[in-house]
Amino acid sequence: MRNKKWMFMSLVVFVAGFPSSAQAIPPPDFIFNLGSQIPQFLGFCLLFILSSVGMVRTFFKTRWEKVKQKKWLWAVLVIVGVCFCLALSYVVSIIYYDMQLKKWKNDGRKIEVKSSPPATPGARAVP
Repeated sequence: MRNKKWMFMSLVVFVAGFPSSAQAIPPPDFIFNLGSQIPQFLGFCLLFILSSVGMVRTFFKTRWEKVKQKKWLWAVLVIVGVCFCLALSYVVSIIYYDMQLKKWKNDGRKIEVKSSPPATPGARAVP
């Protein structure tokens, strides 16, 4: 036990006491492997998504008998969902229109201020 502590302490002293900087460049195979890591990552993501979809599909396949008896409820839920999406789209378009109108008005005011001639004493205003 004491020998292990001594070995650990000596390792810490050598690592922390004698630091040396490593100046290395990545080998060419690392750069080439980078191109193969991207499809590998995308494949991993696809595997995760497909397994999640499979679990959801299995869950609903086992529960389908209970859901099949309430078809009218699903029809009502779909209609309510479509109406909600339409209403939300309408509200968002109104908000976006108001934002664009305010932006247009503010830009117009800035243009008016920039294009007006400087006021000089005794000059008449041109309509």
